[in-house]
Parts: sequence; C-alpha cells; structure tokens
Amino acid sequence: MFRRLPVMLILALVSCTPHTYRLAHAPSTLPEFPLEKYLSADKGSVYEITGSDSYANVLVQRGGKLARFGHDHVVSARNIYGYVKVTDHSLEGSCSDMRIDLVTLVVDDPLTRKEFDLDTEPSQEDIQNTTENMQSKVLESDKWPQTHLEITVTGGTLDKMEADLTIALHGQALALPIVIHIDEFTPDHLLASGSFSLLQSVFGIKPFSVLGGALYVEDTLAIDYRLAAQRVFPAAESEN
Repeated sequence: MFRRLPVMLILALVSCTPHTYRLAHAPSTLPEFPLEKYLSADKGSVYEITGSDSYANVLVQRGGKLARFGHDHVVSARNIYGYVKVTDHSLEGSCSDMRIDLVTLVVDDPLTRKEFDLDTEPSQEDIQNTTENMQSKVLESDKWPQTHLEITVTGGTLDKMEADLTIALHGQALALPIVIHIDEFTPDHLLASGSFSLLQSVFGIKPFSVLGGALYVEDTLAIDYRLAAQRVFPAAESEN
C-alpha cells in the first residue's frame, strides 16, 4: 500500500449494500464445517465449489494528502472450499457454506493487478511487506487461519438473488444482506458472481496510517468474486 512502508489489509466476500452490518457473535474459533447438512441432502441437490474456477479479489486503496507516495493493492483468494445446496430452480431457501485458508491469499498477482488497471507498480519488496503485514498484523492468521462464510438465499430472481451472509473472520462473526448474480444454472453446473464493499473497522480493525494521517489505508474494501460449483452427483446418476 505505502511505498517501502508496511500496509494493513483484510478480506471478505459476496455482493451487498455497504455499511449494512449487524454483529452476529464473536467466536474465538470457527465451528466445525457443517458437512452433514450437505451429506444428508437429497441426491443431486448438492454442488461442490471448485476452487480452481472460483475467486474473490479484494481491492485495498490508499488515501490522504500523501497518497501519491503509496500503492493500491489487490488481494486474491483462489482456494475456496465449500458446498451449495439447491432447493429448486428458483433457488429460494438454497444455502452454501465456504471456507478460505487465509495463508493462501495472494497479494498483487500480476494478471489480476493488470485487470484492475491500477496506476502504480509496486516492487517485490512492497508486495512482500504488504503480505507479511496482512498476515501478521491484520488477519493474524496464526490465531485465525481460516474464514467461514454461510449464505442463505431469501428471494429475488436468478439475475438478482437476495441472500443473508454471515462472515466469521478475525474472531468476529458479522451478518449482512447480499445480492448474488446467477450467471449459469444447469443440472450439473452453477456459476455466480458479483461485487460489494466492506469496512475493515466492522471487524475491529483500525486502518493503518502514518505521518499523522497524511497517508493511510482506506477503511472501505472493494470486493469482486466468482463462485463456480459442480454437481456432486452427475444428473444422470442423481435420477437413478
């Protein structure tokens, strides 16, 4: 974020109206992954999220009078594990649970950074400092190595699904309304995408600043994502 200066970052997911959060609870550790919810579902209604085809990108921006001396960064999550349980073609009542290993987050992947068309080019030292500070000072991934996301669809249309999202991260669990765009929904495949913003301070994090606030990390993080899932049982098998 800051050229030759440490930076603080954070992660989160899925499409919502900014600043409409409510405190859910504050777990010291994540609960067990609710795998039984998906194992006991009707055959053919469960899709597994494919990490190789899914991602979440977090744009972290600098601010202040001396912002020209800093960098914006993109933090990418590429290893997303989870499941989606589909109720019917309307998707209302469908749900999903996902986890991300925070230590696998990537700062400033060259291709991703190019897609965002950012106006500076950080050095490898800048990127390394950003990565180290993100893991140790912000996410504290030694204490909380994963984040858990739980989604329940409440209504809307396939173009604009309404849902509730709870994010468990950094010892906090926060709930918020979201909007999910369904780009593909077939008997064997599900593809969703969207974008949203999230405040670091909602998770109890004070955005990093130096020089009396003349150079700082913006509290608001901008996120875009794509979630690809494949039916656990192929359509032909689930019909037997």
